[in-house]
Amino acid sequence: MLLPNRLKEIRLQSNMPQRKIAAELDIDTATYCKYENGVMRMSIAQLEKIIKCLNANHDELLTLWQADQFCNAVSTDMPIAKEAMEIVINQYQAQK
Repeated sequence: MLLPNRLKEIRLQSNMPQRKIAAELDIDTATYCKYENGVMRMSIAQLEKIIKCLNANHDELLTLWQADQFCNAVSTDMPIAKEAMEIVINQYQAQK
């Protein structure tokens, strides 16, 4: 839950209420609250709108979004999760 925590930090620093961001996204406040609490995942399209609304660092938040996607895809109960992630990183670096 890297992205939800950071979004909340940025929003609080900006003194922006959740309802204002929700209105910009054309969603209800409860849905936005679920994004910030990590209960519900947002799409990249929603994230792009939030970034614009908060005037936040685009690359930072997209990186956190991607990291959360990886974390959600990996089973943390398995002792081999770290090794699996290292394989993915090595493969990614080889493709560059």
